[in-house]
Amino acid sequence: MPHAAADLVHLLAPLVSGLLVMSEMDAPLQAQVLPGATLTEAVAPLAAGYTGIEPQPEWDVLLTRQAVVYDYHTAEQRAEKARFDRLREWVAANLSDVQALKLGEVRRLYVLGGRAADGQWVVLTCELVET
Repeated sequence: MPHAAADLVHLLAPLVSGLLVMSEMDAPLQAQVLPGATLTEAVAPLAAGYTGIEPQPEWDVLLTRQAVVYDYHTAEQRAEKARFDRLREWVAANLSDVQALKLGEVRRLYVLGGRAADGQWVVLTCELVET
């Protein structure tokens, strides 16, 4: 049964709780509902303070950056990778028209968004510093 955006954000909460995206600083993922005809339009209120909006060629760029596991990784790091894998699968199964945007230059806001059954955008955001 298709879910409305608010229901999906509620279902996302345990998937992203405590999940950190690694960069020069560890950053949490945050889920929210945003209205808008396009993802770019939907994130406009979040774009203040960032220069430029750059569409990403692959929607799961934010989640796959965490997907590499090496032999020396601990069990905890492997479990974290599995959580990112589950989140990526969940997004693919529950959202349509999934896209990713990157806002900013060094201080970046990554946005992963897809449409819920009610047409609203379910958005995951994460602010990272990249030098």
